Amino acid sequence: MGDGSTRYASRVLLFDGSGRVLLFLEEFPDLPGQAKWITPGGGAEPGETPHQTAVRELHEETGLLVPDLGPIVHSYGFPVNRPGARHSFAHWDFFVHAVDEPFEPSRERWTAEERLTVKDVGWWSAEELGTAGRGYAPFDLTDLIERFRPE
Repeated sequence: MGDGSTRYASRVLLFDGSGRVLLFLEEFPDLPGQAKWITPGGGAEPGETPHQTAVRELHEETGLLVPDLGPIVHSYGFPVNRPGARHSFAHWDFFVHAVDEPFEPSRERWTAEERLTVKDVGWWSAEELGTAGRGYAPFDLTDLIERFRPE
């Protein structure tokens, strides 16, 4: 288990023109069979603000370079219960961005870990995600999609 430290991360609710969000199906080797759909995002580098982390991670994971993602729209912390985790608590800050059309994310800047753990990529509505029968994170992701979907 982790060392009591907190991992700070930024995540992006990236919407397309029809209100679906881009999600990655992530499965860790130490939790086989427990894949979860998650938003683009990841851990902060030393000295980064949450906004800088969100901009960098969105670029690395999708190829999309967006200089301004606006304010943090939602935050929360939770304990991490994963055997291979190097931390025992996580804090996620969420940002929102919208694109006109869905696109295939570029894998060009993915880390070795992402290439290993990301099993699929897709654009999902809250309704589709809720009925898909697959896990997702955070637990209230469908609510966040509904709450922050651009009008």
